[in-house]
Amino acid sequence: MSKQLNLWLPSQACTAPLAEDLAVPNVRLMELERRQQLRHQVEPDSVNLVGLPTEGRVVLVSKGIWQYRLTLAEAATTEQVLSALWPTHREYQVGQKAPEFLRKTFLPGLNIYCCTGTKDSYLIEARMAPTATEAEADAEIRQKLASAGLTPLELTLCRQVQPPYRSHLAAEALEALVRTCMELTGRGPNLEWYQVANPLAELDLPNAFAYGSGPLPGSMGPEVQEAQLEGFLLDEAFVQFILTFARTLSNFDGG
Repeated sequence: MSKQLNLWLPSQACTAPLAEDLAVPNVRLMELERRQQLRHQVEPDSVNLVGLPTEGRVVLVSKGIWQYRLTLAEAATTEQVLSALWPTHREYQVGQKAPEFLRKTFLPGLNIYCCTGTKDSYLIEARMAPTATEAEADAEIRQKLASAGLTPLELTLCRQVQPPYRSHLAAEALEALVRTCMELTGRGPNLEWYQVANPLAELDLPNAFAYGSGPLPGSMGPEVQEAQLEGFLLDEAFVQFILTFARTLSNFDGG
């Protein structure tokens, strides 16, 4: 018996031409906006794919997002705080002046901080790798600020926007994913994690991953602009991936 593939898409996509293209037996279109109502219809051993623009990367995990209220002893601009909090990689230069391909390759997997505020009071949004904890975020912020000569008078967690989320694909789903990527691209899947995979965490279903051939939102945040969403949903590469994955999953015999 072939596995069921649940393709979770924004509601407007479920009525778009894409829905007709994906009218294959083992694919069910599910609406992200109705996940609370539809979750009970999901069979335990089904595969859940969330349609999101991930630049062709397969997302199995999404970062934790925490907001902190920061007060500094010194007056500093938002740019100074952002510069102090810029991610660092132990082997590669990923600073703001680094080549774009290095930033695009390594920044998504690092802890990323955003900052808004004026003078000595700021709101810090910490977007942490899925293995990180709130305590690690707190310690890293303090260490980075101290290294830049900035003294935090107060650093308080004021809101948890999203907890870290990690999904594990069943062996058959992972094998089908590998075969699909090899057939379409000649290489295995590019596994990554992104803030943009926020709906993956919200879906909270086993055997789930996010994928999309469209570009990531420029803000690197969880919001997906409507124009970008439409562009990737109608993208030929995305449709081809879904059709190939569904066929491979249906024909998978474990061999």
